[in-house]
Amino acid sequence: MCPRVYQSGGKDHRGPLARNGPKYLRWALIEAAVHACRHPAYAERYRRTKTRLGRQRGPKVAQVDLARRLAEAIWHMCCPPPKMTT
Repeated sequence: MCPRVYQSGGKDHRGPLARNGPKYLRWALIEAAVHACRHPAYAERYRRTKTRLGRQRGPKVAQVDLARRLAEAIWHMCCPPPKMTT
């Protein structure tokens, strides 16, 4: 759930979302983001992102941003913490 990046020399162009990974997982994350944008814990971030991006791109890109945030939260819940060596 991150944009494609084209870099050459000093130029940096960010393209559409990379379609890597399982499509049903992407679908489930977007579906969860649609419902999470109404929840008080995520509503403020969704609203800020939506207004920052404007009317044309705002809602969909804000949902993808929220889906990425949910994916990161799920990752941290599922993975064990790194072992500390002393």
